[in-house]
Amino acid sequence: MKYASSNSNTGHGVSILDTYTEELKSWLNKRFSTCDENGVYIAHQPIYGFRKGPCEPGHISRYIITYRLLEALGHLEFESLLDVGGAEGYKAFLVHKFFNIPVMSTDLSEESCKRANEIFGIESNSSDIHHMPFEDGQFDVVMCSETLEHVTDWKQATSELLRVAKKAVFITVPQDNEKFIEHNKTTKEMHSHIHQFNSDSFKYLKSENCTVIVRKISSSLLVIPACLVDATHRAHNENWRHPRIATHIYNFLTVLTKKIFGEKTSEFLIWIDRYFCKMFQFHQTNIFMILKNSDCLYGKKVPNNLSIREIVKFSVPHHYLSK
Repeated sequence: MKYASSNSNTGHGVSILDTYTEELKSWLNKRFSTCDENGVYIAHQPIYGFRKGPCEPGHISRYIITYRLLEALGHLEFESLLDVGGAEGYKAFLVHKFFNIPVMSTDLSEESCKRANEIFGIESNSSDIHHMPFEDGQFDVVMCSETLEHVTDWKQATSELLRVAKKAVFITVPQDNEKFIEHNKTTKEMHSHIHQFNSDSFKYLKSENCTVIVRKISSSLLVIPACLVDATHRAHNENWRHPRIATHIYNFLTVLTKKIFGEKTSEFLIWIDRYFCKMFQFHQTNIFMILKNSDCLYGKKVPNNLSIREIVKFSVPHHYLSK
């Protein structure tokens, strides 16, 4: 598998995909076409609500990222937004719901774009993040959450995000250690994290007259409590660093924690994450607010209808793929 950058580009939105991106696109198309035994689409984000439908694990972690992103957006004056790497449209729809502005989503996978349109009615088109088919400054804000760690050339991708944004780019990326990244590159497991980020990763953009603001989220100290409250059964992956017995113990404990803890506990963990990240050094994710003009950031308050409870309670009906 190749991790080098592709230099093939004949204009904005016109690209020849490198080998890695071609393979990733194929993998994503299969993933976003996956259903459970009842024919219900298995979501990437917790679109069916907390523990209420087939979805990838890590609800609380995903809620934390979504809530803190929306909260950060609340301090910006903007009238349009593009979500890059938007999957089935969950975050883009919530931006539309809480800020009442037009939104659009784009993703490498055509199937994920279809899901965004089917489930949320969002305009979504497939594109390569390295060469997107949008005009310069077409959107006030461009959002890119948990995506750059998977792409071929994250700096080229960031340049594209800034190109199509008029005012600001909001990015979230995980903060992984070097050994984890090297392990992923060695095993070549598809859709794994192949780039390492830290709080200084986008500091270079200051030389391009951008203001870069960083926020720490997803405290490492809450990982185990969040997993237990999520109470999602997990099949062991041989590429995981912990032994199989640890997965068995976790699955046993979730039978108990699912009965003891519920939505209120999840809301508490999302709320307290902010303070844990302020008090302790250990965190898993950074939010980067990259402002092309710092004047667009001001003391606007977060919308009154945006709250942790509203995020956790949000849900859509089970989605069945049309044949």
